[in-house]
Amino acid sequence: DVYLNLPVNAGYVRWVLTANDLSQVSEPLRSRCRIVQVDQPRGKDVVHLARRIMAEIARERDLLPQWFTLSQEEEELV
Repeated sequence: DVYLNLPVNAGYVRWVLTANDLSQVSEPLRSRCRIVQVDQPRGKDVVHLARRIMAEIARERDLLPQWFTLSQEEEELV
């Protein structure tokens, strides 16, 4: 490494890149990547994800999970 002035073995370095629009990523970069496309989540998937995220936040902050719920109206808006 130039900045550390030490030899560095970068053989095990793995990169994860994300892009919302693959057409905006240059061809030279795309040619060096494995492209994995993930479909946009459907409405019911988003509600499920939101519930899991809220439960995780409650656990991390040692709060009661009942404080983190979605009403029927909120689920429909999501």
